[in-house]
Amino acid sequence: MDLPPELRTWVYRDLLTIHPDAQSNREGRCHPTILQTCRQIYMEAKTVLYDGNTLECVLTSFGQECDDHDESFIVNGRLIPAYCPDDIAKIPEYIVRFSHISIVVRFLDCGFCNVEAYAMDLNWMLSGLASVLMDHHRLSKMKVTMEIREDVKRHEVYKELLYPLRRLRNIQNLTITSNDEDFPRHFERILARDVSKTTPALNTLNYWRAFHDEAAAWQELLHAAQGIPYVYKWNESLWKPLMPRDIRDSFHEIEEDYLVSACLSGPDEQDFLIKLFKLKKLLDDRQHDAFNQASKLWGDKVAARNAFQSDPVTGALTKVGPAERQSYGAPTSTLDEDFVGWDEGVSR
Repeated sequence: MDLPPELRTWVYRDLLTIHPDAQSNREGRCHPTILQTCRQIYMEAKTVLYDGNTLECVLTSFGQECDDHDESFIVNGRLIPAYCPDDIAKIPEYIVRFSHISIVVRFLDCGFCNVEAYAMDLNWMLSGLASVLMDHHRLSKMKVTMEIREDVKRHEVYKELLYPLRRLRNIQNLTITSNDEDFPRHFERILARDVSKTTPALNTLNYWRAFHDEAAAWQELLHAAQGIPYVYKWNESLWKPLMPRDIRDSFHEIEEDYLVSACLSGPDEQDFLIKLFKLKKLLDDRQHDAFNQASKLWGDKVAARNAFQSDPVTGALTKVGPAERQSYGAPTSTLDEDFVGWDEGVSR
């Protein structure tokens, strides 16, 4: 810390900045552990780490035969298992800290595959990436590289692939490169116009996840009130049969139509939002019903508990009469006196 700030910054750049165009012996040379040294170094060096490097995202759809298809989502050299909008939680959160991003979109399938279906995979991955970035990113520069096979170079494919990125905001520098000499440049102009806007866009996929998790949370509340073990993980459908039919139908309507959660165009996203607002209305009603039902169940349990007290000598449970309940402020008529099984006696 005895070095002047200018020299410390030079050291940070040498340790934290990766130069992809440099010689191979410099590739991958990054030592972020220096940020753990102390708070001052962390505050000084983190800007160099996230502003001096470019976030690399490579999204690929590839295959040799129609029944042998695969896709990959790689962030900074690491494979991320996030191939559909429901998987956005698997995308690392640190990506929002970078100021520069490079997105490579590769469509490398054979010429006999279903173009629309496999383009959908790339759209889904881009939708997930955009949804993570759009709320809290600090991007100032974005570069998109399109590597599309010859027979797929159509305007509609480009339009569907690039649409998710149109929801990003506050990005002032955008470039698109393509292996297609006839790439329609008006798409680049439209995308550059949209991402430079400051008006926030609605994060559709985050709303979808929030509603899904909310439905599970209310179901968990009812399980807790009934004393039933409950385990929930995203993508698990075991809890859905326990939900009211109208909510199950609403979820089914969204999940069965694989196109509805793909942001292929403005009308598609609008259709998705309509379905989400319908689901929100049902969940609002469910919130009221679940809370009332849980309150009643817990109220019954509290009443039952207040009807008993533990004998201080033996520890056995004894029934408490109205007078005793009144003495410590408990309700005087919480249980039916003909409580089933009571006449058989309780050990004292």
